[in-house]
Amino acid sequence: MPAASERPVVAPVFDEKIPATAPAALPKYAVVVTGDHAIAPALEQYMAERAHAKITVAKGASHLVALSQPDTVTRVIEQAAR
Repeated sequence: MPAASERPVVAPVFDEKIPATAPAALPKYAVVVTGDHAIAPALEQYMAERAHAKITVAKGASHLVALSQPDTVTRVIEQAAR
């Protein structure tokens, strides 16, 4: 079970500098998972909203959403590719 092996994010990652972001005109997509034990779902939601992303909520999915809900992730990737 992937969720059993998840660990909290360590503090130094929050000091990491981001050199550039995606252009504002580029559409953004986010999969927000409700069963994440590494990143709080409310924080994921906040970051997705802040990025003005099209949000897909994966109820009960773990941090490794591509393993716990691959169909959801596939649909979002296919949407982004259009």
